[in-house]
Amino acid sequence: MAAKHQGVEGFLTLSSMLTGVKLDLSYIQIGQDILQLLKLDYQFNLQYESLLLSYEKLTESNQVNAQSLAEIHSSPVKKILKAWYLSQVSLTEKDRFNPLVQRLCPNLREPLTDEGSRQDDASMQQRIIGQINYDEALTWQACHFTKPAATCGGPFGYWSFAPQTA
Repeated sequence: MAAKHQGVEGFLTLSSMLTGVKLDLSYIQIGQDILQLLKLDYQFNLQYESLLLSYEKLTESNQVNAQSLAEIHSSPVKKILKAWYLSQVSLTEKDRFNPLVQRLCPNLREPLTDEGSRQDDASMQQRIIGQINYDEALTWQACHFTKPAATCGGPFGYWSFAPQTA
């Protein structure tokens, strides 16, 4: 068990190294939310534990770098980077009913099936993409020429209306 880097602070430290962006404690809430969403995936949990163990070993030998971790632990590293940069996590259809998913991924509030139809186990395991609803996605740091629509100063399209004259 990778005890030293368990929890959200360890996740932020690891994420900082992988993304190349300093994710300090101001990211603690979104870091916790992302980690909880990623951990809904059983395979990610197993792979993440292994990634943490490798990270600790490399840290102890002062040889830690993102490239070596990405080569050894491709799947969890890609999922972490996708969550931070694109605000996307891989979920299953059954995760739609999880209160955390409903709060953080508003695009998944409604099931895709018709009202009243019975969902079988296979359809509930179908993979879907959850779009995390937050403005701190690292994409916005990489794209200096724009910013999230929600923080542009008004409702979408407000700039197309001429100002009122007195």
